[in-house]
Amino acid sequence: MINNYKDQTIKLLGCSWVYLPVIFDVIYETLAIKEFSIYKNIPVEGGPELFNQGFYKYNAFNLPEFNFSESDKLVFGVTGPKAKYIVFNQFKDSYAIDLKSFINVIHPTTYLATSSMLKDGLFIEPGVIISSQTEIGNAVTIKRGVKIGHHNVIGDFCEFNPGVITGGNVKIGKGCILGVGSVIKNDITIGENTFIGMGSVVTQNIPSGVIAYGNPCKVVKNNDLWKI
Repeated sequence: MINNYKDQTIKLLGCSWVYLPVIFDVIYETLAIKEFSIYKNIPVEGGPELFNQGFYKYNAFNLPEFNFSESDKLVFGVTGPKAKYIVFNQFKDSYAIDLKSFINVIHPTTYLATSSMLKDGLFIEPGVIISSQTEIGNAVTIKRGVKIGHHNVIGDFCEFNPGVITGGNVKIGKGCILGVGSVIKNDITIGENTFIGMGSVVTQNIPSGVIAYGNPCKVVKNNDLWKI
């Protein structure tokens, strides 16, 4: 991947100390950047647990200390649709940023089909496959080892956990979480704001706003935890 950001500092919006080491590594391996400014939308105590202390340089600030310019390179410092959506709206309301202000961070081991289409603010970990004619929406997180089939449509603020596999012609609404190792067969539609549990095998359409899991995957209850 061409590195257009070398020697720049990335601004991370929101702060998940647990996930930040993953963000640091993927950004460094992708863009050769190891300096970060972290802007917390809420008070978060502590710091990232890093084996290689001192390799990455970072400073943490609070939301009111953020200064936005159009040249800034923004990345979400949190994961999950609920956290990302909250962080985005807080900074948008305070600083008039939009999703086009966020860069895509796509690990160089990703296979990305030429005919796929990507929007903004993506974070893609190692070993991901995105097949032909697939559209990935804004602010999507795709974790290690995910395989996304051809002619998929993935909505904004979704999260694919490690090892997810989707068949062809799958449609997933905004704000969904797919659990570790879940498998979605061809021609399935999953509605918005739905959680698919770990290891599920989705063989029929799943509606919006639910928690579903199992083999075969079935709706268990409404999702009252978030709505994008």
